[in-house]
Amino acid sequence: ATDPKFVQEGVVVDACPTDGFVTVGKECFRCPEGCKTCTQSTVQNKVVQVCSACFTNFGFALEDATIGGNVVKVCNQKQCLTDKSKYWNGSACVACTADCEVCDKDKCAFCGKDKVMKVASDGTRTCVAASTGCGAGFFANEQMICKPCDSTCATCISGGPDGCLTCTDSAKVVLSTKIHIDKNNQESDFEKQTGSTTVAPKFEVDPNQKFGGKCEANCNGVEGIAMYAKSGVCTVCEPFGCTACDSSGVCTACDKKKGLSLVTDAATSKKVCSKCTLLDKGCLLCQDTDNTKCKMCKFPEYSLDTTTNTCVKKCSSGFFAKEMTLAASDAPPTKTMLKYNQ
Repeated sequence: ATDPKFVQEGVVVDACPTDGFVTVGKECFRCPEGCKTCTQSTVQNKVVQVCSACFTNFGFALEDATIGGNVVKVCNQKQCLTDKSKYWNGSACVACTADCEVCDKDKCAFCGKDKVMKVASDGTRTCVAASTGCGAGFFANEQMICKPCDSTCATCISGGPDGCLTCTDSAKVVLSTKIHIDKNNQESDFEKQTGSTTVAPKFEVDPNQKFGGKCEANCNGVEGIAMYAKSGVCTVCEPFGCTACDSSGVCTACDKKKGLSLVTDAATSKKVCSKCTLLDKGCLLCQDTDNTKCKMCKFPEYSLDTTTNTCVKKCSSGFFAKEMTLAASDAPPTKTMLKYNQ
């Protein structure tokens, strides 16, 4: 004897599917939409399939419906598939989290307007106001999702141990290895001479904290660059050529291998590293070929004594101070001591 065959929607099959169909005799009848199991009944002289259980994982729920005066069970699809801010928990549509716009099962996938997603270390997701930020211990990535900082960071700008802005251990400092030259501070044509380093290119360590850094015990982690701790962040000692500075950032030593000396700049009254040894004596620029002779003095307090190539506040007997301008277009005014009748 041959095995019995069944007909499923015009096709001969060995057996009817267990889900979504009901077997009546040798025929497989499809259950109504959303029904996992059903029975066949007669309603208003018509043979219909009546739901007995629903596909709950697709958001269908078994409910009573009135058809032609008869109450029958149907599977109604809840709002979970149309309202993306909710999901089906097996018995009802519920919001996955407050202010969530799109759910991924029971977790939020996308927050609503003016919100960012905050993901805790245990994976819990909440939507928080974008205006107030992610809060301490978190950072916002490119997808505007708040992620936890590395355990070494109290606050951070990116993930990992090298994204810290402040340290969990208050005794440590943030050190960034992303050192660059400030190209906006290059020498002008007028300043390209060996005596001037007041506007030479500066080394900076991520001054605006765009990248963050690692939490280290001190600021000695970058070879050849002198740094000090400023508000818990390693900052490069200025000016350029400085090899050591105090806790407030004031330079205390210069690179002698480059012929630089620590002097006070007459123009700014700040400590600078310069090959020009006369900067603290009223000189702004030394001569191109001689670092011990001045080329321009601080205006208007000093005048250039052309006999000694030094800066003086009072002209010698028989001389007077005359305001002059150097040929360079970016040169400031200066005064030169001239003889009377000259």
